Amino acid sequence: MKNSLSLPVFSNEEVNAKRQFEYDVAKAFAIVFMILVHTVDQITAGEGALYCAIEFFGCAPSACVFMMSMGLGIVFTRHRSPRDFLLRGAKLLIAAYLLNFFRETLLLILGNALNVENDYQGVSLYASLMAVDILHFAGLSFLFVALCERLKLKNWAVLLIAIAFSGISNLCLGAFGGLSEYAQYPLGLLFYANSETCFPFFAWFIYPAIGMCLGSLLRHVSDKNRFYACIFALGASSLFLVSSGCAALNIDIAGLFMTTKYYMQDLVTLMWCLSLVFTLLPLYYWLSLVVRGKAKDGVEYLSANVNLIYIVQWLVICYFIAVLEIFDVGTFPTWAGAGIGVLIMAACLLISIGVNKIKQNVKKAKSHE
Repeated sequence: MKNSLSLPVFSNEEVNAKRQFEYDVAKAFAIVFMILVHTVDQITAGEGALYCAIEFFGCAPSACVFMMSMGLGIVFTRHRSPRDFLLRGAKLLIAAYLLNFFRETLLLILGNALNVENDYQGVSLYASLMAVDILHFAGLSFLFVALCERLKLKNWAVLLIAIAFSGISNLCLGAFGGLSEYAQYPLGLLFYANSETCFPFFAWFIYPAIGMCLGSLLRHVSDKNRFYACIFALGASSLFLVSSGCAALNIDIAGLFMTTKYYMQDLVTLMWCLSLVFTLLPLYYWLSLVVRGKAKDGVEYLSANVNLIYIVQWLVICYFIAVLEIFDVGTFPTWAGAGIGVLIMAACLLISIGVNKIKQNVKKAKSHE
């Protein structure tokens, strides 16, 4: 039967209906980069070429790729009713605020009670509890997808809404700086309000929205090699053009991922990050073709437990910093910070395995009751 779609890489029928391993690879790399960048950001002075390289891999290759992979996961999940997305979003939002409390607010309370000097003494308890991070964004995204599913919106319509959100976000940049922090942080869930509103929904939802559209296409792709070759050509050429444009206009590319412009996601930053993501996704696909055996099992474990590992890594990092504060240990050089990041990564894996075993034992105990 002749394809009704315009490109021969597509099929009329669904060819890829199950979970796609290349996005497990993408999420696995994302969590590794995130742990490294969070560790280095927190315990080093933030200098040198190695620091810049870690910051680079901690931006679009991690958070942006993760968000687009989240959109793809929405398309391929078996649990896609509005209620499923609503519950998932609510759980993520609750987890986000609990994480804020245990990784910073509780430590501030203890530090103030014990009169221990620390780097966060200028932060209010309210700000520490209400800071906006990627878990908040993920929770809001699933809540919005629940609404879209309830309204039976097509993925292309969701993308159009996301583009409109991005435009509104750009128009609102700088609009909330004069407000009190009690107003900034709730607004920061939707808009960039201050430096602690890291992933505002309006600025960042375009990534999962694109992932949803990409996932809809991928379900009909009969020749994934050609499909990803086209994606790579698009991403690499766009990355070259955007980077060349930045150079011509004297825009510092490092500033797109090493300053708050990254969280703001203005038009230039968005174009550069999207170009980089589309360049990387095919690389993850081609890498997925050669990952086998225990390496594949490890990648699938990281992908399936990405939320748990994300939460654990922040707790490990922040309580490690608390110990450093108690013993008055200064900052580390970047290379040492990267090494500590690797050790924290290993600790997070071991803790996550332990947590999962406890969950399994609890389920077994309940099943025998």
